[in-house]
Amino acid sequence: MPGTSSINKLHQELESEQVTLYLPSLLPIEFQSLPWFNDLKKIELDLRKGEAADAIDELRMSLQRKEILQAGRAEMATGNDSITCAQASIDRAHRHVLFQKDQYMNARSSMLHLGETFSVINKAFPTIQPIDLVTKSLTGFKKLGDGRNSNSWIWTHGVRGILSEQEEFNYIEDGMVTVLV
Repeated sequence: MPGTSSINKLHQELESEQVTLYLPSLLPIEFQSLPWFNDLKKIELDLRKGEAADAIDELRMSLQRKEILQAGRAEMATGNDSITCAQASIDRAHRHVLFQKDQYMNARSSMLHLGETFSVINKAFPTIQPIDLVTKSLTGFKKLGDGRNSNSWIWTHGVRGILSEQEEFNYIEDGMVTVLV
């Protein structure tokens, strides 16, 4: 790779978190003809898929945290100081939701840039719309037949996916559900 001596010198001066990884999505187009490029491209595509899945998991947890904070503020915050403090926590949770959304969308766009077809990406990793970031009340009572947190696809995407009633019961019985406090 051209300029590797300057890259090595730069890496010695930086902390490991600050080191730039030269992945195929960041390389100029002239590198695509090199023999190792396709192998590295497949590796980065797998990495981006995992990154998108992790971002969706984090997005779910962030939305739950935000909902719990909003419910707590409505029930417990009295007086200007406590309302201001509660709102600051809600704002932080909202920024984290937006950060996770951006992480997901960046990973998704990298997959498209790496040559994955739009139809495959759209099926496995749909675009997040503003309505996907709205939750129903997680702390209140649910109506019969309204057990989902939202009508958004993000609540059924990932490891669990869409389960039958028996699978859901077994999943809960096995202790795989994490309750956020």
